[in-house]
Formats: sequence, C-alpha cells, structure tokens
Amino acid sequence: MVEVEVVVVVGNDNYKYKGDDMHERHKLTRKYLMSLTEGLYLVSNLWHNSTQPYFAENVAPINLREKQWDRIKNVNADQRLCNVFKSKKEHTKWREQFNNNIKEDNIRRMMYDNGRLPPSTRPF
Repeated sequence: MVEVEVVVVVGNDNYKYKGDDMHERHKLTRKYLMSLTEGLYLVSNLWHNSTQPYFAENVAPINLREKQWDRIKNVNADQRLCNVFKSKKEHTKWREQFNNNIKEDNIRRMMYDNGRLPPSTRPF
C-alpha cells in the first residue's frame, strides 16, 4: 500500500482556490478535533489513492469524539494535516476543482514537452 499526502499549492496560498473560502487546513490533533464544531466535514490529507482519503467523516457530537479520535489514530491520520469543510458537498466541489486543475496542468506540461509552448510558459 502506498501512502500519498496531498499538498495543494495555488499561487502563494497552500489551500484555497480562487474565490474559495470554504475550508481550512490544520494539523489534526486531539485538541483540534475537540475544538471543531459538530457537523463539519473532516478529511485527512493522506489518501489510499487519488480518490479515497484514509479518513473522511462529519465531526461527531462531543460525546462521540473519543471514538472518532480512535478511528483517526487507527488509520494514522493523527498529527498530520487535515482539511475541514463546511459539508461533504463543499469537499466534493473542492475535489472537482482540484482534479480540474491537475488536468489543466498535465495538458500544459504535455504541450510544453511536445514543443507546443515556449519555454517562458513552462508549467513547472
């Protein structure tokens, strides 16, 4: 099994896309989990592959957070970066935008590699 850590870099901002104020990145600690508002959507920054995060759940009610913390630790997502979204729908929207940006970057890279873009437009 290969662990993949997703780090999003767009311009000088390491987590937000243009016009996007829907999520926050933070180190996933027990204290941070306990401070979150119930119902937010918490996603680990570790992925089994490009489509399945190790951990993705709504933040549980406070009386169930210890069990949720145990699940986070069981997949080794603790003490690593996580993403917090308002909802699963917002996460899905962000992932779609992220995937589109990757596709666009790959197209620019391919065009550059094939000599169809001048060196001044180097995509990497």
